Amino acid sequence: MSSFSNKLKVIFNIRRILSFFSWLSIIISIVYVLYFYIFLQNVRNETSVKEGQKVIYDLKNLKFLAFNRPGEKEKTTAEEIKIETPSINKVEGEASNNIPNKHPATETSANAAASQQQAAVNKFKPKIGFLVINLGLSESATKMAFSLQPYVGIGISPYSANIPYWENEFVSENHEIYVELPLEPIDYKNEDKGFLSILSYNTNKQNFDNLNNIIKKFNKLNGFYTFGNEKFSSSDKALAVYKTIAEKGYKLIYSDSLTLDATKNLKGSKVRYLTNPIVIDYELTNEAIETRMKILYDTALSTGYAFAIARPYPISIKIISNWIDSHKDDDKISIVNISELFK
Repeated sequence: MSSFSNKLKVIFNIRRILSFFSWLSIIISIVYVLYFYIFLQNVRNETSVKEGQKVIYDLKNLKFLAFNRPGEKEKTTAEEIKIETPSINKVEGEASNNIPNKHPATETSANAAASQQQAAVNKFKPKIGFLVINLGLSESATKMAFSLQPYVGIGISPYSANIPYWENEFVSENHEIYVELPLEPIDYKNEDKGFLSILSYNTNKQNFDNLNNIIKKFNKLNGFYTFGNEKFSSSDKALAVYKTIAEKGYKLIYSDSLTLDATKNLKGSKVRYLTNPIVIDYELTNEAIETRMKILYDTALSTGYAFAIARPYPISIKIISNWIDSHKDDDKISIVNISELFK
């Protein structure tokens, strides 16, 4: 009897040991799967940024949305990708050098008179503004934009997971903040703008709800920007949306070609808007972007103003930053905040 009891104890102990290792293996498997998923996601995000791809996580349908122009890939070299993000002290130094003194009472009378004279001259010089869009989706790409001068407007995606953080960081360096207005694209079936889209077949209430949900994400918003070909602005739902934007005091940077109906809706809404941007980085080579920057400069000289839109590619950010540094003392043009271009 004692022998049988001992055998039962041995069997029971073995089962306890096996049960312990079974649970341990399950826990290890779960940890491994989570780590593997997170690692792969980071790799996918970094790869998408290098390939110029816009990545969005659809919280409504629980899936990733990735859209970019077919065949459009990053062509920068490894050397161009390695842009050093300046220290806080360096950025603050650049900001203080580029922003007019907010306390003229501390200047000498001679300096104050010189500043007023320069301001009077700048008032009549052709103006150039910049907007870098689709920020906030990739941490590495967005941090690169910290190197940009305060004149450059910052366009943040409404689908960014860290909007309050990015907004505070850029506002603290005196950048203006704009958010994408995800209007219904011409080819909606193949180019989904996400669950916050403003659509011609939505009710007005649905569009107002989406618009307000975007606005609520920000505290220092200057306005909206659009990017890509869209058809919403030509619809009978557009006037109400643009009136709401105007009533709330926001501006609109419109990047598509205006149709007659779109022009009628924008003007009828009384919203302040800019059109005809020069997108500098459709082709990602130094030569192509420099050519577009030359067009930007010539357009400003001939029309009195011009503004550029760029995506957060390393090569784009680098060229914009260098171009502003080399033209900040240009006696033919003034580099300004993009809000100064609105009439």
